[in-house]
Parts: sequence; C-alpha cells; structure tokens
Amino acid sequence: MNIVKKILFPVDFSKCSETSIEYVLGLAKSDSNMECTLLHITGNNEDAQPLLKNINDQKKKFSDEGIKCEAFIESGLINEVIIDFWKKTGIDLIVMGTTGSNRDLETHTTKLLQEVDCPVLIIPEGNKDFQMRSIALAIDDKEFDDATDLQLFHDIAKWFDTKVHLLKVDNGNNKSESVSEEKEKTLEYYMQSLEYQYSFPQNRNIEKGIQDYIKEHKIDTLAIIPRSNAKKSVSSEGKLTKVLAQHSNIPLLVLA
Repeated sequence: MNIVKKILFPVDFSKCSETSIEYVLGLAKSDSNMECTLLHITGNNEDAQPLLKNINDQKKKFSDEGIKCEAFIESGLINEVIIDFWKKTGIDLIVMGTTGSNRDLETHTTKLLQEVDCPVLIIPEGNKDFQMRSIALAIDDKEFDDATDLQLFHDIAKWFDTKVHLLKVDNGNNKSESVSEEKEKTLEYYMQSLEYQYSFPQNRNIEKGIQDYIKEHKIDTLAIIPRSNAKKSVSSEGKLTKVLAQHSNIPLLVLA
C-alpha cells in the first residue's frame, strides 16, 4: 500500500511549474486514492481573477486524469504558508519545482528543508515525465538519527518496484568499503523485499562523487536524509542537502 496519500504542490505558473506539474500528474496517477493540493502564494497587490483562472486550469489537468485535487490561493510569506498548510492538512509529501541553482532556490526551497519536518520532493526544471526505475540513497558513516524516515523510502521504492542503490562516497577519510554493523542492520531491515545494492565510489568531492555515479548508472531519483533537523543527535547545517538541492539535475527526495 502506498504510504503517500496527500501531496502538496505549490505552483507559481512559471515555465518550471508548468513542466513540474506533468511530473506530479505522473506520480499521482500511480494511486487512485492519492489526493493533490495545488497552492499558489500571492502578494497582496496581485489581481486575484487571472490567478484563479490559472490555478483552476491546472486543477482541471488533475481532474481530467481522475485525480482528487483541491486548489487554493493564499497570501503571505512562501514558507510560512506552506508549513501552515502542511500542519493543518496532514500532507504526506511536499513537491517543489525548481529552476536549479539560483537566488530563489537559496531563499525558499533550501530554507524550507530546514524548517519543515515532512518529506520534500524537489523537481529540477527539465524533469517532465515521472519515472522511478532506480533510486540512489546517499548515506554516510554516521548512524541514523531517526531510522523511521526510511519507512517512506521503502514504501515508495516498493510501490514502484524501484532498484535501490545505497550510495556512500569514499572521500579518503574512510578507506573501508563498508558501513558499520549497526547501520547495515538498520538498512537491511528497511530494505526488506527491495532489490538493492551497496556502492562505494571514490571521490574527494562527495557531491561530485554522487553526481558522477548518478550519470554513470542512469539513476533517475536521488534521496537523502538531512541532519539539519536531527532530534537525537547534534544537527548540522545541512550543507550537502543544500548543495544537492541546488545542483541536482534529477528529482531529489529529502526524507524527514
């Protein structure tokens, strides 16, 4: 059974948003019980009439595919409105379309990743058609702060019969091609019934090591568990998550 039942998709009617909505449609069509919420966040001085027409046109795309969909126009600060919707409506997944490394991504999407305790799927511009044949989960040497985040990862991979790559880049600080025994047991528990493999490419630059592996193995989705919202251990600034959110050319699933 698919764990993702409610998707929140903020839209701004840009070219990036238009292409991302096709990806979301593909994702939502995988389960007839899935519900989507389209959310446009506006400034106080914008004319509501054309905005209403635009968001209703996008809502119709979902309705035409038999997907349950609601649409809202709200005013306020982008992240505050998104987080408020997440808290009030029981959203399982937030989907954000982005144009890549730019000032807007720096101020909105990356900050949202630090502020919301909910999985976020980032769709870079150019990823129009939904596909999840292979997914790489970036891991490191540290133990999981909250391994239950892996349950959603498992359920998504299982739902789409996705091949999983457990990806740990060796940047020279750890010569062994392995993970700790405790971490391996945790991963094995959550990878049950999945087709998965460990990979330990070497690269002094972790981001480049991840990107090179993605290209070489034709990975279509990347996943990461950030430490910026750590509950049991010391949180980090989430630098790798931020960099991947800015530079990834494929969808990035940030688990929380």
